[in-house]
Amino acid sequence: MKILMNYYMNKMNLKLSILSILFVFIGFYTNAQNTDKENIKALKVAFLTEQVGLTTSEAEKFWPIYNFYSDKEYTLKIVEKRKLRHQIKAKGGIDAISDHEADLILKRLLEIDNEIASIQNEMNQKLKPILSSKKLIKLQIAEFEFNKKVLEELRKKKMERLKNNQ
Repeated sequence: MKILMNYYMNKMNLKLSILSILFVFIGFYTNAQNTDKENIKALKVAFLTEQVGLTTSEAEKFWPIYNFYSDKEYTLKIVEKRKLRHQIKAKGGIDAISDHEADLILKRLLEIDNEIASIQNEMNQKLKPILSSKKLIKLQIAEFEFNKKVLEELRKKKMERLKNNQ
């Protein structure tokens, strides 16, 4: 019994250590001048690995699939939607575009959202043999939480810059 308790205590200490390191990295990230995509990606890997509870074996199979589909999703969410925003801005804003142009843009936005849903579904199908459904749900929650934490840190940093510039 004592061996089992020691095992679980060591496992819990490891998790707490990983979380502490993660938050230290987040602190370094927010203090850094360069909000480099690679730094965020490294933090995300550590955070998702911990929150989902990936084993070494799962992680080896998980990350190549996840990265492939994440890159596809990023292209749609960020790149394609940015193009549409630039298109609207170039025409003088939403009020300056015609109803026909607005219809086309709205149609494209809905297509992008459908493509993203399709990518997420495809990724889940590829990950299902590797991770349990519970871990896939944990993944979605962890992604949301990570994005929320990053946005909070970016807002804090922006507010600090505004305070310092006054």
